[in-house]
Amino acid sequence: MAVTNRATQLSLRAPRLRTTPITNWDELIEHELATVPQRILAETGGVLKLQFAERVPIFIWREAGTNYPHKRAIQQTIERHLVTPLLRLVRTGQLSAGKTIVVEVDEHGKKLLFDCNSARRAPRAVLL
Repeated sequence: MAVTNRATQLSLRAPRLRTTPITNWDELIEHELATVPQRILAETGGVLKLQFAERVPIFIWREAGTNYPHKRAIQQTIERHLVTPLLRLVRTGQLSAGKTIVVEVDEHGKKLLFDCNSARRAPRAVLL
């Protein structure tokens, strides 16, 4: 009868992180974009109404990195390109609560544009 050490039998591994690619990335991006106004409200106490152009989800997906981005990459991209700039604009007084902001992608596809005068068809007020 062989004597074995109990420690060698136990496998002490950290749980694996789920790294499977997202197959329905468009639904995930739409869900994450829908949470942005609540995040702005939680941070500043002011409500912003956001409307997203058709190209915004594609921009988010492309900026998230690989051909099959993961949920965390999408969340970080939304934080970097949308939430942080909007919070900066609200905190500096360039945007006020109750405004409707149209989020668009610039013509080169490199950055997001925030248009708070779209109802009057005025030129863009804030470019980031």
